[in-house]
Amino acid sequence: MRSLFEEWVDEYSLPLLKWARGKTGSPAEAEELTQEVWMQFFSAVRREGNAGNAIAQPEHLLWKVARTPEYLRLRTLLVKLIHAGFDPSCVTGEEKFTLAQLIEKGFLFMADDRLTPNFLIFTGAQYDALRETLFAPLAAALRPELESLARDLHELSLSNLPPHLKHLAPLAEAMAQHDVAYMTELLGFRDGTLYQPADKRDGEFLTLAYIN
Repeated sequence: MRSLFEEWVDEYSLPLLKWARGKTGSPAEAEELTQEVWMQFFSAVRREGNAGNAIAQPEHLLWKVARTPEYLRLRTLLVKLIHAGFDPSCVTGEEKFTLAQLIEKGFLFMADDRLTPNFLIFTGAQYDALRETLFAPLAAALRPELESLARDLHELSLSNLPPHLKHLAPLAEAMAQHDVAYMTELLGFRDGTLYQPADKRDGEFLTLAYIN
């Protein structure tokens, strides 16, 4: 007799794989994502079973697991590792795929069975000190120029939009400010003012503000 798990895999594997291909655009990555979703799904089924709950709608649970934002799983494991002093023994079998993703993305480094973070950890007091000594003075120095830029963009938007679209001026201004920030970054990378990552892995680090 076939198990429920086998029936679920037969019924939902193809739709899940199609969804994964749409998310990743790569057959190999789609296979990995599909396997990860099934692992998370079976873990969820076990948890529900241990709690005495029957799985009346397996498809609903499967898609709920599949659509859980990836960053939530990454961040949850990062916080767990922070509490454990980055001891890899705290990682469960169900979390090994997420750990591999963290290493692949450059958030963590693994060497000699030791994990090393590639990000900064701030306590609440340290974050407040940085905000007061670094970010607040920078914001105060830039505020006059930013306010002048905002006024110029506002006047430009109003003068170029037809009367029936003037109510969209705030949207046009927000888009223009985004474009200005983007072009500023590009120019900064071009002239060496901003650090240019050596490769994709080098650029995928995370500065994590962790407040106790």
